[in-house]
Amino acid sequence: MTLSRAAGGISVGFVVAVLTARVLFGVLGALWPEYAAAVSDRSYSLSMQWARLCVGFVVVLLSSVACSLVARNLRACLVLGLLFLLVSLPSHLYYTWSAYPVWYHAVYLLSIIPVAWAGGRVPLAGNTTAA
Repeated sequence: MTLSRAAGGISVGFVVAVLTARVLFGVLGALWPEYAAAVSDRSYSLSMQWARLCVGFVVVLLSSVACSLVARNLRACLVLGLLFLLVSLPSHLYYTWSAYPVWYHAVYLLSIIPVAWAGGRVPLAGNTTAA
């Protein structure tokens, strides 16, 4: 793995994450009026919280697939997942801690690395040399 390929993969992963999150949260709000109404004060129901978690899973998964396609290496996807975790920690621990139940934060934060790993494996499934 070259450093430039890894950096490119991680950069592409971040762009895919931002775009995917915007689109999916936008669709969620457009198709679910109750969700859109709950956004301003974070008064999400249990099903809304799970929907948000699913969007988070899809964002990490798709961004790590994109990272893997560019970097051609699973380590770059794991670095991407670690960066997502580092970016998410302050938000979850300081800014939104009281807005969500503890299980919500735990599920999201503890799933980032495994989901990034799984997404990174998808393009590499037939390639036994990339690790």
